[in-house]
Amino acid sequence: MDGLRTMIGEDGVWIAWGIAQHSHDLDFQIKCLKLLENTLNTNEPEAILYAELYDRILKRTNQKQKFGQAIIKENAIKKFYSIENETEVDKRRKAIGLEPLRVYANENCVEYKNKE
Repeated sequence: MDGLRTMIGEDGVWIAWGIAQHSHDLDFQIKCLKLLENTLNTNEPEAILYAELYDRILKRTNQKQKFGQAIIKENAIKKFYSIENETEVDKRRKAIGLEPLRVYANENCVEYKNKE
């Protein structure tokens, strides 16, 4: 996917990611995640696409998410799916260029209390 935006444009990148993100084929999602991982230190594509797919795969396999991108609804209240070592989530997010979780929570109307 390196240079993908240059080849197919930003819309094409998001469409390709959407296919991977919503695929029912876990092996396909894992292959796509590896391709995205190779782009983390570049500007193509955005780190949020990697984090979203990473957390989607973890949620599908009943594991705690790593970046806090998976949002669930319980009793009509939006909250984050369980996060691995939540006190360290902002360090993981920052390492790949994402804003703090409290900012993401606010942007998405998610009930969140920082566990630091």
